[in-house]
Amino acid sequence: MVNSEYWAERSTILEASMNEKATSFINKDLFNLYENNFAELSKEIRVFYSRFSTSNGISFSEAKRLLTSDELSEFKWNLKTYTKRAKENALTGAWAQELENASLRQRISRLEAMQIEIKQKMNELYSTEIDKSENILGSIYSESCFMTSFEIEKKFGIGVKVSGINDQALKKVISKPWASDGSNFSDRIWGTHRAKLTNDLTSIISHSIIRGNGPRAAIADVSTRYNVGKSAAANLIQTETTYFVSKGQLDSYKELDVEMYEIIATLDIHTSSLCRGLDGKTFVLADFKPGITAPPFHSKCRTVTAPYFNDEFSDDLETRAARDENGKTISVPASMKYEDWYSEFVTK
Repeated sequence: MVNSEYWAERSTILEASMNEKATSFINKDLFNLYENNFAELSKEIRVFYSRFSTSNGISFSEAKRLLTSDELSEFKWNLKTYTKRAKENALTGAWAQELENASLRQRISRLEAMQIEIKQKMNELYSTEIDKSENILGSIYSESCFMTSFEIEKKFGIGVKVSGINDQALKKVISKPWASDGSNFSDRIWGTHRAKLTNDLTSIISHSIIRGNGPRAAIADVSTRYNVGKSAAANLIQTETTYFVSKGQLDSYKELDVEMYEIIATLDIHTSSLCRGLDGKTFVLADFKPGITAPPFHSKCRTVTAPYFNDEFSDDLETRAARDENGKTISVPASMKYEDWYSEFVTK
């Protein structure tokens, strides 16, 4: 039988490579996005306090006072800018309507204006996060497909023309719901994470004013909540990375007629008891279901799958029936490098 340790090793290498890619994205791109957004909101909070506070801070009653005509005119100019950004970033729907409603109002309190500033910053943050995250997750999915196909083909000495993944197909994969609650990645970012951080930040500002805190204390509280948001975003990316690695493997198995797969857990002190118990379990491909019979099994799961072959294949097997796009059976050397395989067998 083809050595199962070989497939476990190759799948573990794939997981480590994609995890490293996701971690680099989190540390460089995702965290910088949150930090820059926090810096912008902190500036708005300082402006808010400098304009409306006295030496004793700003009272809740002062915060609820209406903007003057000049202040209202200035604020509506800001709304025009926000509406333009919303259109550029395809932020239609409820937020676009809220901006439109605010631009028509003639009475807006200072606190309401600050709350709209917060919501705008959150919408910009999460819109950009979705775009950047979907790009990296799409890349992870594609690499998982191709690297899995490469390993299987190299092991069996065959070369099969693999269909390229165009942008439309990739978008369909990314947007397809897989979690038990029926939500996709964008839903969890936009509908859950954004709403949670937005509500928390608006509450922080209101409570800070009620307690009589100055801008420094308010910004410190906001910073703490941003860190929670960053952590939640990082956890989600790590979990989604495992899913798209798993999904890439699945689609490769289908393309190459792999009938069974094995669960491969990353066994170290961080491995959950659930994944330890599933390690080595085998399933038929028709039973592949994320969260049940395939990873991710939990948040930040690092488990992957590997192709499983029964006794019809032997270790000395050099070729397996396969045809290229012209119907010709071809073979590849065991020493072939991934880059060479990709250039020859992946169509775009």
